Amino acid sequence: METMETEPKKEPEVPVEAGTEDSKNVNYQKYLSIGGVINEADYMSALARAKEFAIAEYKTLVSQAKGMAQTSGIDLGAEASKDPRVALYSVLRNDTNTSGEKHHHSQMDDQRLFVEVLRMLGEEESVAKFTETHPHISFEYGKEGDKKE
Repeated sequence: METMETEPKKEPEVPVEAGTEDSKNVNYQKYLSIGGVINEADYMSALARAKEFAIAEYKTLVSQAKGMAQTSGIDLGAEASKDPRVALYSVLRNDTNTSGEKHHHSQMDDQRLFVEVLRMLGEEESVAKFTETHPHISFEYGKEGDKKE
């Protein structure tokens, strides 16, 4: 009788070390290829800051991210406050548009911002789960209107 071995579930990691040439050339290009819209400087900055972010202080943001993930069937694990997706979401949600950009991620609603987090971390399967769970929200930018027909 054969036994099936399952691989332990791996926690998502911030892709290639932020700030290196590899991360600039590989991860940012992949992020853009799956629909990402955050500019490269903000992308690199957010990934670097997420590694050091003290998420425990932001219980509301942890709850928001956890609720959005659960609704979409995305598992953040037993300790959501230690998940890199939650840290990155919290960093981006706390950002302000100090440079005066016309379109900035601080203007995104929670669901759109969470999808950007998933894209930034290269989680295409999670992006698909999330967007399928929320068909009334358009996650494509630069198109007219907020809702899909």
